[in-house]
Amino acid sequence: MSEEKWLRDVVLPELGEVDQRDDWAEWLHQLYVARGAVDREELRRLASEAQRQAAETASQLVVADVARTSGQAVAVGPLVREHSMRIACDGELSNDDSGGFFAIGALEAACEVADTVQDILQERWWKVWPSCSQHDSGMHVDLIGDEAVWLCRRGRHYTPIGELAEEFGSP
Repeated sequence: MSEEKWLRDVVLPELGEVDQRDDWAEWLHQLYVARGAVDREELRRLASEAQRQAAETASQLVVADVARTSGQAVAVGPLVREHSMRIACDGELSNDDSGGFFAIGALEAACEVADTVQDILQERWWKVWPSCSQHDSGMHVDLIGDEAVWLCRRGRHYTPIGELAEEFGSP
């Protein structure tokens, strides 16, 4: 079966429309190259495993940022319930994460996990995290080039997710 036919007949009914710029498009292409036209059940299983791995790797980066900037240890990782996965921070879920974890690529996963943990910690601590000490403003998750970053919009500088230093702590 051709990749185009597989995308139309198997992937589309199972996952819905996939934007060609999306991390899913790249993952699906690589899956097809490596394994051929897998059936729906195998697609579901492989996608869930790939998402879980991406979420766990991204979670480690964000945990390191929290520890270095706040001195606090948090447990971050995927929480799977029935057929959906969400990111939890110390068992707590965000009210703003659209009810699921959607990324499958490493960069997108880092952004999604960082954004979710940022929401949870800001509600818990009642202050902005992380913040830029140079500009006394909150940092925002963004994709710049081939990096998932914490961006200071006021100073237009950024640090890769997983590499925040002490000076990017809470105010």
